[in-house]
This record gives sequence, structure tokens and C-alpha cells, in this order.
Amino acid sequence: MIKKQIMEKGALTAHYHDISSPNLYSEYGGFYQPYYNEVDERIDPEENDVPKGGGHAVCVCGWDDNFPKENFVIMPPSDGAWLCKNSWGANWGKTWDGHGYFYLSYYDPSIYLMQYDIEPVDNYDGIYQRCGAILSRIDIENAGWGFSNIYTAKKDENLTAVSFFNRETHLPYEFSIYALKDGYTNPCDGELLAQISGVEPHLGYHTYPLQTACSVSAGQMFSVVAKTGIKESARCFFDNNPDNSGTSFYMTYDENGESEWKDATAEEDKGNVFLKVFTKDGTAVNEQNYPDPLYRKAAADAYDKNGDFVITEKEFAEGEQYLCGDLNRNGKVNAVDLSLLKQVLLGNERTDLCLLAGDWNEDKTINAEDAKGILDFLQQAEA
Repeated sequence: MIKKQIMEKGALTAHYHDISSPNLYSEYGGFYQPYYNEVDERIDPEENDVPKGGGHAVCVCGWDDNFPKENFVIMPPSDGAWLCKNSWGANWGKTWDGHGYFYLSYYDPSIYLMQYDIEPVDNYDGIYQRCGAILSRIDIENAGWGFSNIYTAKKDENLTAVSFFNRETHLPYEFSIYALKDGYTNPCDGELLAQISGVEPHLGYHTYPLQTACSVSAGQMFSVVAKTGIKESARCFFDNNPDNSGTSFYMTYDENGESEWKDATAEEDKGNVFLKVFTKDGTAVNEQNYPDPLYRKAAADAYDKNGDFVITEKEFAEGEQYLCGDLNRNGKVNAVDLSLLKQVLLGNERTDLCLLAGDWNEDKTINAEDAKGILDFLQQAEA
């Protein structure tokens, strides 16, 4: 997986314990130490002669599966190492001249890898968030977290993605968006607008697109609710400087059920939770804006190129130009197009057609009336 990330997206940041000991960098540019694990704990606390030291950050930009285990001061279990770019200059360490690079054994127990996969800033038009900084973190064992932020829509807009921060690998998650009722008593007290779930393989900060159109009106109070799944150890992050009371909630749950939702802003060592919502301006591809399901699909195919269920002004302007009735895009309307429209109306889900062209009378509905309109046109042309 790490190799795939390097090849497809570029170098990664790596943290490892160099334990302040230059003697562990070999003359071949290899480094390996068996003394610390990835959570900064001594593996053998009885080894009093193990030098103490902190972590060091480098750039992992390649690898060599055949780098010999004999090329390290302390021999690791087998061959193989990450090629790392250091920050100590071109010439450092014994007789090794790696021009600023060295080899970090695959088997070093302290390696902690990170990748910054940053989205373009114009992917979204707005953001709802309450966390200025992550100032506290609270762990629970053999249980899962539920946490939520409450927001008020500033205008009519579309909620398109959520994000959070996790410290666990292979973490089950579920995100839900609710339009809250007046006088709500907990963040789930309202209409469920959207829900996504999955398993996050990596720790870090992640953004997840919602898999449906989710629109709110100006002034509507809504919540984003996260559940993290039951783990041996699960962590939740809080900002100790909350916006105001009633803006964040939390609860815990296990096989026996859920605790009550509590106001996180009123709890000691807690505050607002790290849970954000991203928005996009435009027309939501949903039943409200496109009541006819066939026309809704046609609009999505023609304009919603990124599949986020929102058609922006730019997407609409750059959408497909078509001739009404010309389903096969050959520049003319004939009996073939009529036959294709009939197939679509009978349930054929062909993906190579311009479905919007099937709306002959341009009433944002694709039905038998459009087929009759094309038929009348063809008969008049023949006459």
C-alpha cells in the first residue's frame, strides 16, 4: 500500500526514533533500531543502556526490497528498506555519502508514516466547523464514540461532504445528517437527510463525500453525527474553547447499548468536537428539483460530471450541447432515435445515449408524450 501511494501520489512523511545515536547509521547508509515502537514506548524497559531520544521526520520517496540486512549496524530480521530524504545536508554520518539520503529498514518498529492528500480549495464553496484547535483527546476501551456538531444553515445550500480526524486504523464509521426539529433534545432528533458508512483503513484527517443530494434551507438547524464503531481503544478529539453551549454533543456505546447524549461544551476537558461539513452552491440532483426519475438521471449524466449530486453554474455551462430528439448524437432526428427512446421508456439502461435529448417537449419529463412528439415530427417530415 505504501509503495502504491508513493507511485501514484508522491512521497510520504515518515516519523521514526533516531534515539540521538549516530552510531546506528551504518557506513552503507542504513538505519535500524529495535528499541521503540510506533507509540513512543520502550520495547525493553530493562535495557538501561538504550540511549534515550526523540522522533525525527524525514521524507520517504522510494524503496529497495533487496537492501541487505547486513548493511545495518544492528541486523534486522530481513532485507529491505525505505529510501528516505533527510534534512541534515548532503554529507553526514560516518563514511556514507548518500547526498542527503539514507535507508530506513522495513523492520524498524518506530516508523510512523503520513501522507497529505490535499483537495483543491475550490472543490467546495463553504464549510461549517467549530474546532479552532485540537486541545484534548479522550480514549475509551471496548466501546465506540458517538459525537455531533449542530449548525444553522446560513442560506439555501447543499451539504456535500463531511470530515473528521481519527487515531485508529481500520476504524468503522457512520456519518448521518439530520434536519433538526424545533425543540430537539438530541442531535438525532429530526429528519434523516443523508447517511454514509464504511471502514477507514488509515489514521489521520479524512473527507468523505455524501452519496446523495442533501439540501438545507436558510435558517434550518441541522446536525452531523458520527459513530466510530466499537474498538479495543477509540479516541475522540475536542476543542477546549467551545463556541457556546449546545453546539456539540457526545455519547458512548457498546454491545449493551448507548449512553445518553451529553452536551460536550458543558463537560470538563471537552468542548466542540472535530467534525466538519462542506457545502456546494448549485442545483441539487434530487426528487424535489427533478421529480421525473428518468429526467433526473439524464440531468446527472449530462451535467454532474464529478458525481456529487450538485449541478453548479460552471458544470451547467460546460454541459453537453444536444439536438432535441437526437438520442444517438449523430446530428439528426430520425426513426432510430424514436426506437432508442422507446427502449429507454421500456427500461433499457443504455449509457451511450444523450437522455436529455429524449425530452422532446422540454417539460423536464421523459415519457410517452415525447415519443409521440418525435413520431409526429417524423411523419410531418415525410409528408
